[in-house]
Amino acid sequence: MVEYLLGFLFLGLVLGPLSYTAWAVMGEESSYRRKARPVVLGPYTLPVPSWWPLVHKAKDFVRFERDKWFCEFRLLPHAQEGRKAILWGKARERGILFDPGEGIPYAPFRQSESLEMVRMEGTALGQESRRIYGDLALLWPTKAPGPFLLVQSESPILEGMVEGPYLEKALWGSRYRSNGNRLPQEDKALF
Repeated sequence: MVEYLLGFLFLGLVLGPLSYTAWAVMGEESSYRRKARPVVLGPYTLPVPSWWPLVHKAKDFVRFERDKWFCEFRLLPHAQEGRKAILWGKARERGILFDPGEGIPYAPFRQSESLEMVRMEGTALGQESRRIYGDLALLWPTKAPGPFLLVQSESPILEGMVEGPYLEKALWGSRYRSNGNRLPQEDKALF
């Protein structure tokens, strides 16, 4: 009888924290949608999670960082060279060597009415020979030449699995305004 009682107690001690963790993770999605902060960088507006700590902001650059994870958004001048070539060049410049079969740039695709994007992500060897989960994206306006937006995120592999989906949501939720008018959500923008 005592063995059964100890068994159920052990089971409760194991399943209790796991259940709470699952419940908290399920709530992150709705928390992101309710609390996303619009970040304005030039003509781009991106909805970033409220829990991303801002560490640097300049006219053409924003960096969020926590522990060993970081995410950067940087404006680049419009260029005529291929978008994939720009992305590969930035990966080499930053010392990111994607694993075979990983980091293959997706074909450029229309992200919204006003934006197109090319993206590469996956496990890689980063600077100082450390294993990372890398995510690089390049966004540009569809209709008129405008600045590119380079997005880079690096983290340890497991943390990349946590923050990666929210970076993806920020990319898919990004907007471009060519006329300089503020969007309604920018009234509460972080910058």
